[in-house]
Amino acid sequence: MKSTKMLLNIIIIIGMSLMFVSCKNNSTLQTKILHAKTKQKNVDIECNLSIDAMDDPIAKALGLRPDEIRKSQNSFPLPNYDVTGPYFNFYMTYKRHPGYLLCRYAVNKVKYDRSMEKHWFKASLEQIRDLGHKKFPPHTKWIAVVISNIAEHKGLSTFEKSHKVGAIFNADNIFNHSKDLTELISHAKKNQHSIMYDPRKRTPGEQERWLIVEQHAANIEKQSVENKKSNSDKQPEKHKQGINGL
Repeated sequence: MKSTKMLLNIIIIIGMSLMFVSCKNNSTLQTKILHAKTKQKNVDIECNLSIDAMDDPIAKALGLRPDEIRKSQNSFPLPNYDVTGPYFNFYMTYKRHPGYLLCRYAVNKVKYDRSMEKHWFKASLEQIRDLGHKKFPPHTKWIAVVISNIAEHKGLSTFEKSHKVGAIFNADNIFNHSKDLTELISHAKKNQHSIMYDPRKRTPGEQERWLIVEQHAANIEKQSVENKKSNSDKQPEKHKQGINGL
């Protein structure tokens, strides 16, 4: 009787021990699976960003690393996976330029013809319009388009020269199909020194400076300050007129 009871206790103890080990192993396995899923998710995200970043022929030529680009870019996934290469757009957004979509339209011309620039601008804007505003960050107010000539890019020494011309467009106008792109392009201010390489900056992503965006943002800020000052100067005069009228 005692031996039977002892045997039963031993079986119970062994069973509980096995259950504990099973639960512990299962918990460890679940943790490993969760970690693996998280790691895989991160890898997928990094791969997608890497492919997007390095599809740009100029980025490849410059040797820009995906991690450096990723640090300075916003997180909104841009449609670089839809169309890439010469005669297609490559899109970027930078935290330092909120509200701006940066678009590089690459051509490959040994003999560059400036008379073709209006046609390339239109081709670039048509691609953006066809994709639709939902493909781009919702806060986009301005679209900066720069035409770059891959044939002229031989390294950092020709970086600025290979970026031939740039212009900035109101995003609402680009996505409004009633607006004539040819007319928008004809009225846009063109800048033949639109991008520069600045070795004083710390990272490759920062070293590529979009001068047209910097200048455009500065002009908007200046105009805003002037408007506020103008409105402020008008207030006392209105008050004075009101008093004289009593």
